[in-house]
Amino acid sequence: MVHKPQLGGLRGIAVMLVILEHTHAINTYYPRAQHLGLAAMAVGVFFVLSGFLITSILLEARDSGENIRSILRHFYTNRAGRIFPIYYLVLILTALYGFVDITRFWPIHAVYCTNYLEIIRPDNFRPSNVFWSLAIEEHFYLFWPVVMLMTPRGLLPWVTAMVFFIGPASRGFFNGLGWESYGLLDPCCFD
Repeated sequence: MVHKPQLGGLRGIAVMLVILEHTHAINTYYPRAQHLGLAAMAVGVFFVLSGFLITSILLEARDSGENIRSILRHFYTNRAGRIFPIYYLVLILTALYGFVDITRFWPIHAVYCTNYLEIIRPDNFRPSNVFWSLAIEEHFYLFWPVVMLMTPRGLLPWVTAMVFFIGPASRGFFNGLGWESYGLLDPCCFD
């Protein structure tokens, strides 16, 4: 896959928006910005970039003629090598530092289920709520490669469109029930 530096720049802007909103810096200097939901938009950008990059990697691997088991093993090994070390280091350091939320719910964070913890115990001020989007991303990494590699080539556009439309349909369904935490469920982020 060809390296696309503009995607790195977009990712950098998204990181800055999340940091600014989480530190409340943007609200201090630009009070009107707090109503824009910049961090939520930035997380959406991350999800779209991940979807694009992972799909490109998987399609390229699929077209290489390599067997599916080998592609999956390589893909999951690569993802684990890139994400697990820093993620678990942060979890361990925050637990050692004494963040009660991290230590109390460590097993939930360790298996990337923070998004479900946020649904069960919503609290916008917990230090762990920064892990919810990474949990959704990891669930995507488990689910999407299997879909991309097991779906017959001719059906891929249809299956991709179906999965894409599950996002708004799920959000509409759960929003219709009046459930505020619906955006933390994996299907609500499929698009």
